[in-house]
Amino acid sequence: EIYNEQVKDLLEDKSSASLLNNKKMDIKMREDGTGVYVPGLTEVPVSDAEEVLRLLSVGSKNRSVGVTMMNEHSSRSHLVMMISCVNHNISKDTSFTSKISFIDLAGSERVSKSCAEGDRLKEASYINKSLSALGDVIASLASARTNHVPFRNSKLTYLLSDSLGNECKTMLFVNISPSVIHAHESLCSLMFAFRARNVNLSSSSASLSNVKKLREVADLAKKQQQKMGDEMSTQSQAHCREKDELQREIASLRKELQGKDDLISNLKSAPVKCQPPPPGVAPPAAKPMRQHNPNATEDLGQQLIALRETNKSLTERVRTLREDKAKLQKEAAKKEQELKEMAEKYRRGSSL
Repeated sequence: EIYNEQVKDLLEDKSSASLLNNKKMDIKMREDGTGVYVPGLTEVPVSDAEEVLRLLSVGSKNRSVGVTMMNEHSSRSHLVMMISCVNHNISKDTSFTSKISFIDLAGSERVSKSCAEGDRLKEASYINKSLSALGDVIASLASARTNHVPFRNSKLTYLLSDSLGNECKTMLFVNISPSVIHAHESLCSLMFAFRARNVNLSSSSASLSNVKKLREVADLAKKQQQKMGDEMSTQSQAHCREKDELQREIASLRKELQGKDDLISNLKSAPVKCQPPPPGVAPPAAKPMRQHNPNATEDLGQQLIALRETNKSLTERVRTLREDKAKLQKEAAKKEQELKEMAEKYRRGSSL
C-alpha cells in the first residue's frame, strides 16, 4: 500500500511486524529502463487464481483503514497488487515477462463532510494530493502539446508509470454514489473518468515504434562495434607483423652498414708490413705499383648513402604506421562514445 506517501509491504511476515515501521521502502528505476520496482518487497510464487485471492485477502486485512463520518471502513491508503507472469518458449529458448497491476485507489473526500481530524485529516491530505498528481498525469497523457509526463510527483504515479504508457493496456473503473447529497463527489469522479477516457494509449504505438527503432539501432551499433573491433584487431595484428618485419629489416641493414663501416675503417688504418727475404734467397723482382682505384671507394660511398636513405625511409614508414594506429584509436573512442549516447537515448526512450 501507499500510505501517506510511504510504501508499505502488506504481505510482510507477522513475526517481523515490529520491523515493518523501521523498514523504509522506495521505488527504483530498473537499470535497463524497462520499468520500476520496489527493492525488498515480498514476492510469493502462485500457480492458480485461488492463491492470488488468498494473498489479496491477507493484504486487504493488513491495509490501513479508518472511521470517518462518511464511511465506517474508509480506506486510508492506495492498495497495489502486481502479478508477474513469465512465459518461457522452450523451442526458441526465449522468455518474456508481463505484469498485471490491480490498484484500489482511496477515494477523494471533502473534509467538511468527513469531519476528518488529526491522523484522518493528514491521511485525507495525502490521498487528495496523490489523486491530484494522478489527474495531472492523465491530463498530460491526454494532451498532445506536452512531452513531459509528471510521473515522479507522487509515489502512486511513479509506481504506475510503467502501467500508463508504452506497451500496456489500462482499464479504469470509477465508483460513484447515487445519493443526491454526494452529487458533487460523483460529478468530480465522472469528470476524472472523462479526462482519463481521452487518453489514447494507442498513440503510444509511435513511441513504441521509436523504442523498437532504438533497439534495432542499438543492436546494429553493437554489431558494428563488434565488427569494427574485429577489423581493428586484424589491422593491429597486420601492423604489428609489418612493424616487426620492418624492425628486423632495419636491424639487418644497420648491421650490414656497421660491417661495411668497420671494413672501411680497417682498410684505412691497417699498416703495410714488409718482411726481408731469408738469407741466401734473392729478393723477388719488383712488381709494378698497383694503381689506386678511386671507383671502388666511390662505389662504397654510394652504397653507404643508399643504405642510409633506406634506413631513413623505413623510419618514416614506422612513424606513419604509428600515426595511423593513433587515428584508429581515436576513431574507436569516438564510436564508443556514440554508442554510449545511443544507449542512453534508448534507456530514456524506454523509461518514457
